Amino acid sequence: MKLTIYQKTIATIKILIVVSLLTNCSAQQQNDNYSEDLSVDEKLRWLSQSVNKHLPMNLDSTRTWVSTVALPSQSFGFNYSLKIDTIANPVAEMKKEMYPYLINYCKNNPACKELREWRATLYFNFIHDAGNFLYRIKLTPEEYID
Repeated sequence: MKLTIYQKTIATIKILIVVSLLTNCSAQQQNDNYSEDLSVDEKLRWLSQSVNKHLPMNLDSTRTWVSTVALPSQSFGFNYSLKIDTIANPVAEMKKEMYPYLINYCKNNPACKELREWRATLYFNFIHDAGNFLYRIKLTPEEYID
């Protein structure tokens, strides 16, 4: 069975969210600068710095996890580069199919517990490997928190 770029991207995002949060938990135990007393923006900035130490990461021949970024106002971004044929894989269709999946994943997966507790707005940014912006999916806490 041949996986579509959409199916591959979903599988990748599952892995990346888990990896980023596991990195956070592991690094918290080893880092004296982390404290539960930090503001949410400081925790997100710390998480981004911790995860970015392991990036960029080539996931396969078409996808690279480039970076994360802590943004103002309790926001967190995941940045990906895709080497895809945008004619064979219409961007609007990929975004449309990915959106409900990401909401469900962030709402129900235990790996996203901290992001739910912190009520972070999440941005998933996809850029073509040639440097062209493809699409962004924004999830507000109201969308992924019951």
